[in-house]
Amino acid sequence: MYSPSRRFPRTDIFIVIFSLFALLVPSPSRTAVFSQDKAAETPKVEVPPTNPVEQFTVADLEARIKQVEESTDLDAEAKKKITDPLRSAIGQIQRMEMLRKQADEFQAAVNEVQERVKSIRADIESLKTQEPEKPDNLPLPELEQLLATKNLLLQDQKSTQAQLESEPAKRAGRRKELRENLMKIPSQLEEIKQKLKVPPPENEPALVTQAQQADLLTRRRLLELESVVGQHEFTKYDSEDAADLNSFRRDRQVLQIKKTQAEIDLIKSAVQQKREIETQVAVARAQKEMIGALPALKPYFEENERLAQEAKTLNELNLKTEANRQQAQQRLEKLREQIAQTKRKVDAVGLTGSVGLLLRKERNELPNVSRAEQSIAARRQIIDDTQFASLEYNDRKNDLTDLDPHIEKILASVDLSGDDAEQSLLKDETQKFLESQRTNLDLLLRNYDVYFKSLLELDTTEQELVSLATEYRTYIDERVLWIRSAKPLYADFELDQADLKWLQLRSWKNLAHFMLADVVSAPVIYLSALLMFGALLHVGRQLRRDLTDLAKSAERSSCIVFLPTVQAMILTLVISLPAPGLLFFLSWRLKAISDQDQLVQGLSSGFFVISVIYVLNEIVRQMCRPRGLAESHFDWPTSVCVDIHKSLPNLPHEFRTLGSKIMMIIFKECLTWSKGNVTIENFN
Repeated sequence: MYSPSRRFPRTDIFIVIFSLFALLVPSPSRTAVFSQDKAAETPKVEVPPTNPVEQFTVADLEARIKQVEESTDLDAEAKKKITDPLRSAIGQIQRMEMLRKQADEFQAAVNEVQERVKSIRADIESLKTQEPEKPDNLPLPELEQLLATKNLLLQDQKSTQAQLESEPAKRAGRRKELRENLMKIPSQLEEIKQKLKVPPPENEPALVTQAQQADLLTRRRLLELESVVGQHEFTKYDSEDAADLNSFRRDRQVLQIKKTQAEIDLIKSAVQQKREIETQVAVARAQKEMIGALPALKPYFEENERLAQEAKTLNELNLKTEANRQQAQQRLEKLREQIAQTKRKVDAVGLTGSVGLLLRKERNELPNVSRAEQSIAARRQIIDDTQFASLEYNDRKNDLTDLDPHIEKILASVDLSGDDAEQSLLKDETQKFLESQRTNLDLLLRNYDVYFKSLLELDTTEQELVSLATEYRTYIDERVLWIRSAKPLYADFELDQADLKWLQLRSWKNLAHFMLADVVSAPVIYLSALLMFGALLHVGRQLRRDLTDLAKSAERSSCIVFLPTVQAMILTLVISLPAPGLLFFLSWRLKAISDQDQLVQGLSSGFFVISVIYVLNEIVRQMCRPRGLAESHFDWPTSVCVDIHKSLPNLPHEFRTLGSKIMMIIFKECLTWSKGNVTIENFN
């Protein structure tokens, strides 16, 4: 560490300072930063805070860094304190050069915006009148190559269109970012100004002070330049928006895509015509050759006809597959556009009720994913079979490279009893057959290759459609969950005269009168029910103990009979019956007198529904009781039984808890009302 107490020899200090002085002061008119005598007294260097940054260049700063790194009089820590700020200053100077270029580009864009708009409008008018270029009488390979080139061009144009569609949102975000950055610059400049005013520490080396001040000065100039360039960028956006440049660019891109798509359609039509003509010619040639073939070679020429017919069939299948792929591609592009529009609406408006209706509507209109998945699964076998057949025919074609062995093999299998002229004719016909077969195999392989690619493209398109539809359905479900789908229950809450009848004390008095009359008229029924439910409640504890004993018997490893389980099932059912049975009995008796009052009818229906739900709940809860039917007889896990037993509500307990809460609320309201009256009386 370099410090005042650790001094170099006077001659070494003079050499180091003189070398750095030559770099720090490039102009003779600049005042010397420090002298030999001053450096001998203290390493501190006073640098004016108003040094023009333009005097610092990348070459100067790199030379300073090199001089410091090669110095043998400074330790590693001192070198790092000097070189780090200088490297930072170099980066900031390079950043300023880039910003100056951006400022020039922004200014040029502002100056040329009207010319650009004029040029784009001229292109739009030209594209409106241009007809798609029709392919000339090109051979099939050149048409296919031209089609591939046009498809690549169309992809690039659609990518550009997507960028233009997202440009307004991107530009709005950039404006926001620019505004935030420009608002920070004054405070950052003030912070740098205060740092430049602070005198360096007494023990800080002069070279460190000079490097840090150079870093601060370049940083200040960089911030000033960023402010200017930011204003230039704002001006560029304002001028382009005022001229509606982006809209014109989108319109031109749409017309270019339309023109390219029309050209692709024409080329596809020409390719399909060429392939169809080629297959028809091959079939006609094969049929003609078969008709004129020698009787001995007719079976072979029939094989040639079959190959030509198969090539024709493949061409027809390819046309259907390509039509299906185009339909799937249109659905995919439509879905992409729909998703983009919906997401923009959601981001702009938020999760409102109207957006919720839109999301639900679009969810119902999504493509049938299950049907597409079935189509994809069925197509896999077709793709495999197509590839396998193509490989087999390719092997047959490669085997026909040398025709002589095949000619000899065919001639050996036919009758050569004729003279030399007949044998020569038979040999020529055999060679003609093999050459024709090789031609048909070439055509068949091309059609297989085209059909295979069409199948893969259709499969890829449908898989992407399924994936996108599934992703969009998840997107909708995640947002619809938080959107109210109906009005609150209390929004249209209104009591009419019929509802108020339930709150009248006279109605409940009538109910009590009807029930009492029913008891008087049928005392045997009520007495029997009382005895039955009382007996069930009385033996309930004993039945639970018996259920535990049955569980112990069933848990023994020596138990091989099913009787304990049957008994446990009966006991579980009996234990579950008292409370639901009482509710069912009340529903039954109220039903018997329900023709006398509407309130009685409603209570009868309500008690019946509650009794059905209650008995199912209670049976499951009692099955999962400790040492119950599920745990000891059905061997369910104990943890599962405990969770079910605790999670299912014990309705009598719930009713008691609800009743106590209602009583507490009534008591609290009465107490509040009485306190309010006392306060009013005291006030009066």
